[in-house]
Amino acid sequence: MNQPFTVRRAGADDADGIIGVYRRSSSDEVVNDWIFGDSPEVYAAYIEQHMPGHVAKVLARDEVWVAARDGEIACVAVMSHVGDREPFEQDARDTAEAAEAMPDVPALQRAARALRFIADHQPTGPEHLYVANILTDRRHRSQGAGGALLEAVLADADERGLPVYLEASTERSAKLYTRVGFADTGERLRIAEDSPTLIPCWYGLG
Repeated sequence: MNQPFTVRRAGADDADGIIGVYRRSSSDEVVNDWIFGDSPEVYAAYIEQHMPGHVAKVLARDEVWVAARDGEIACVAVMSHVGDREPFEQDARDTAEAAEAMPDVPALQRAARALRFIADHQPTGPEHLYVANILTDRRHRSQGAGGALLEAVLADADERGLPVYLEASTERSAKLYTRVGFADTGERLRIAEDSPTLIPCWYGLG
């Protein structure tokens, strides 16, 4: 019988395990598939060359939670404590600079467009937690890792009195979020005409 997952805040020592989850999960997430789907070699290069720096940045700047079992990280959530828009603006600027330096790489143009969109559409309402990513290693899917992590994250948000905002990337995931207390705002957002539809959801608002 499998042991239950342990959920905790991540630290610098977890960087390699977090990178492994990104490597084995995010390529088939629908927004990442839209960005990198026709350029798997670009995604592979991004993971190897840029993901270590990205993970180091979010560990230092944001809140990273992990669900682990038997010493292996199975699921990762990256969250920002939103008091102002500057971190989102910085991410958008950094990606835009990379895209401008390599205009012949469509995946980078789409990535820049996505991060610009996220920065422009980040709610300016109450101070809140923004869930940028919840990723589960494909080897651990359908085993409860994501649910355990989300339950712990929401309990922590309740203790801090902070609402939580995210954009679900499929109707199925939006329904899963509403089951644990999120409310679908009814709004539907699209980064581009050919991109997936994003579904804004709030937890603990009002």
